[in-house]
Amino acid sequence: DDLKKSGGWSLERINPLTPCNYGNNWIASTDLAGGTPGIKNSAFNLTPDTQAPDVLEVFVNSSMQIEVVFNEPMDTSFLLTGTYSVSDNMNVVGLSINDSVNYSSVLLNMGNQLQFKKIYTLIVNNVKDCPGNLLLASTSAKFVQPEQGGAGDLIINEALFNPRTYGFDFV
Repeated sequence: DDLKKSGGWSLERINPLTPCNYGNNWIASTDLAGGTPGIKNSAFNLTPDTQAPDVLEVFVNSSMQIEVVFNEPMDTSFLLTGTYSVSDNMNVVGLSINDSVNYSSVLLNMGNQLQFKKIYTLIVNNVKDCPGNLLLASTSAKFVQPEQGGAGDLIINEALFNPRTYGFDFV
């Protein structure tokens, strides 16, 4: 937060018993001394994570690859053995972990090219987050291969660069 970003506060591990030691398990100390060396962390919380993960976003990296981003760190063994299917008989021919820090995304290599402007549906099954919560059955997400923009695709029809007092610049 703004108060602590300039320094003087230690980072504390929230749940020391969780198998997941990613960034979301750490927080700035709330102790007025700035830290809790030698005593229980001010952020200490053993409440287990029982929340199922969810697909947050699907990015089209190329016509042959999509990236599936989850809302929390995932169990990498389940990410690689989970089932991923894409509508319109699109074949998933390869998987790889993309985010080596948070382990929250997987790359899917497609066996055939995605078509421009076509809406696809991704269905994900049998993946778990780091604490072991199973993704809700048959979670789906829609995505599209966007078309490359061209000359005349974007038209700017108004700009305000010098607004009145308390006003805002805009395009």
